[in-house]
Amino acid sequence: MTTKAKVHDWQNSHGKKWSNKIDDIEKMLEPFNEPIIQALELEKPTRIADIGCGGGRTALAIARLAPAGSTVDGYDISQDLINIGQKRIPATGDTKVTFSCADMQREPAPKIKYDRLASRFGIMFFENPREAFANLYGWLRVSDSGEIGKFVFSAWASPEKNPWMVSVHKTVAKYVDMPPNEEDAPGPFRYADKDKLLKLLKEAGFTNCDTTQWQHKMILGSGFDSAGAADFALSSFSTFQEMLEEAGAGAYDRAKEDLISYFQDHEVDGIVKMDANVHIFKGCASPS
Repeated sequence: MTTKAKVHDWQNSHGKKWSNKIDDIEKMLEPFNEPIIQALELEKPTRIADIGCGGGRTALAIARLAPAGSTVDGYDISQDLINIGQKRIPATGDTKVTFSCADMQREPAPKIKYDRLASRFGIMFFENPREAFANLYGWLRVSDSGEIGKFVFSAWASPEKNPWMVSVHKTVAKYVDMPPNEEDAPGPFRYADKDKLLKLLKEAGFTNCDTTQWQHKMILGSGFDSAGAADFALSSFSTFQEMLEEAGAGAYDRAKEDLISYFQDHEVDGIVKMDANVHIFKGCASPS
């Protein structure tokens, strides 16, 4: 028996799943904060918005390194994730941090625009990316006394350079009828072709857009062995666990065994580590 894949639903099921696995997922993704924060060029008090902030770890990391007097506001469409972020706000600190639930595709721009827009893997899931990026352009300060607002977004590079995800997808596809990938549909590899996002950003009005690639040997979860990594991947990535359980006939158990065998080749000192590659996109709201 097979079953069809289901779409991301960050407001409901996907947001709840992410929040249930938040510590393991954020531990895995934490290293990807570094290239974003470096590219933000935070040299003086700055007003920063974190787009698709999830549980808030990236926003809090930015706040720790931002100059005193800065503000960091995290926005996410999932109220479950925003609730987690709000509980993490420190009682004291040099940088003010807030978290708000918002659909950044349509949320009206604030009266006081931002100096920086940041996003760690939060910009690949917009229903209408043209509308979303045009809206985000309105959130960024265009100019003030010769200064310009800037953005830094990250998105996964090609599947071939991210075997940590592709291996899981291929394994599940042995037991579940997976539909063909829709090139423009929301998903982790939506902007694997960096030129696709660069074109959208330029159409939205952003200028001086460019991208670099950043690679990392990524642990799966919070540092699992092969068995733990297989369980984590199936229960956390997409809706793989639900699809396998719906397929029945022991599909989940067989897929897990296949993944354990695969991950064993990437296990070092009891921890599975695999290559991960991302695009770091930069640009600004007006010509420099």
